[in-house]
Amino acid sequence: MLFPLVLWIVQTAEPAKPVVAGMSGFVLSNANGQPLRRARISLTPRITGLADNVVETNDNGEFTFSRIEPGAYGIQATRDGYLPGIYARSGPFRLPRVISLDAGDSLKDVTFRLEPWAVIDGKVRFDDGEPALGVPVYLYQKVYFRGRQIYRVAAQTRSDDRGYFRLHGLAAGSYTLAAVYNKPVEKLKEDAPLKSPDREPSYASVYYPSGPRITDALPIRLTAGQELTGLDMSLEKVQTVRVSGSLTDGCTGLLTSGANLEVLRTDDTGATIATHAEVRQATGKFVIRGLGPGLYVLHATLAPVPGRPGCPERTERYLLTVASEPVDEMKLLLSNDLTTIANVVTDDKTTTFDANRFAIQLEPRTPGRPIVTLRKQERGFRGDFIASLNAHESYDVFIDRLPSPDMYLLPPYAISPGDRQTIRIGTRGARLIGTVYDEKKKPVPGAVISVIPESYQPQLFREGYVDTNGLFTVRGLAPGSYIAVAWLDTPPCELNVPGDVEVCRLKGKTFTVKENEQKLIELDLGQN
Repeated sequence: MLFPLVLWIVQTAEPAKPVVAGMSGFVLSNANGQPLRRARISLTPRITGLADNVVETNDNGEFTFSRIEPGAYGIQATRDGYLPGIYARSGPFRLPRVISLDAGDSLKDVTFRLEPWAVIDGKVRFDDGEPALGVPVYLYQKVYFRGRQIYRVAAQTRSDDRGYFRLHGLAAGSYTLAAVYNKPVEKLKEDAPLKSPDREPSYASVYYPSGPRITDALPIRLTAGQELTGLDMSLEKVQTVRVSGSLTDGCTGLLTSGANLEVLRTDDTGATIATHAEVRQATGKFVIRGLGPGLYVLHATLAPVPGRPGCPERTERYLLTVASEPVDEMKLLLSNDLTTIANVVTDDKTTTFDANRFAIQLEPRTPGRPIVTLRKQERGFRGDFIASLNAHESYDVFIDRLPSPDMYLLPPYAISPGDRQTIRIGTRGARLIGTVYDEKKKPVPGAVISVIPESYQPQLFREGYVDTNGLFTVRGLAPGSYIAVAWLDTPPCELNVPGDVEVCRLKGKTFTVKENEQKLIELDLGQN
């Protein structure tokens, strides 16, 4: 019997292509190069629908991501005792802040070098040497924000039962240290009269090393990883005075007790710091107790009256100088804010601008006034926004997250309260394209490119990054003249300080663009 010959042909299938990406690397101390265990590496998606990825380094400082969904991610490394790291290298290449991973990618030798944080400590005492318990201690950093100086709280704590304080997690830089004394506030009955002595000795806030004014402070300069000890401050008694007056509602013309009255310290630049003055109000009158010599801002706000369109938010801001005499019979009129409608339009009628998706902020020109966010009108034309603005103020316009990277804000960059205002958006911004070279004339992936307008108009600043191919593109440039500088960890000049424009010009390159133009440029990192 013959059996048919059956040939079994086994076809080997091609291996399936991976659908995920991977990444591995190390976290090291920048101080000594030693591996850091227990460091956390986070991948934060920049595309909706992707999940966060977090891993921790082992005893050798190694980390591994084995299953990363393809997409764009921000990457960061954190570890106790060190400042967060947002820059990493893959072999000889520096990675940009946002990395793109495709299916099958395997990014290896990703190395973070974390900078150790700085620490300061000291003690707060009363003038008799006794420790001051529970006194708030603030560390401020004076920075430029949108071209203006502000005090940013870099760290804060309270003194313990021995008067000691310790502030950690600090980056290198210059700081102002203050112990902000909170005077105990007496509880009063609602019908109790507002009484306060015209002068009285009181403990005042102290700015290191021993002054009661912001301008008395000596800067504290820290280097990376420095531990600065013995920054002691003594709370001295000073002669304080009373400040009193009345608050009138500009809508009703009547005295009001419903206003929120804040007292802020300020300096000669207009930058403000919160203070803890004792403020009492009753029957439209107010008394502020215990203000020492210095400059202050009184800021009063009244909420809108429900159901009364003629009574929107009312505000008043008063610059006050306190010396040795009490200040009485102040009359603060909380004037009606003006209802302002702003329409957002583009210079191209064919371009749709969905203004619902983007935050429009109005920053007052006068320091100390709050920033206002325009809100979308429930009824009205598409693109209409509404806000209540102080009648005596001008506001600079800032728009976050424009719909297209080629868009930019057109002048005028400010609006005035009242009537209908128009905010104009340009749709055909210029592009800056190029690369950044190091001292060996090799491209520098991960370098940051800051584009500074010669006019120092804060709305026109732009930033870009060199990709893994050594190229960068900065989009949405308004027509005009600019300075482009390239840097890695530290900018080569004060990017937001108008007085430092010449240094920025020496460290970078100047260029001019027209609408919808594409400009090519090469930047030298070696100039930094």
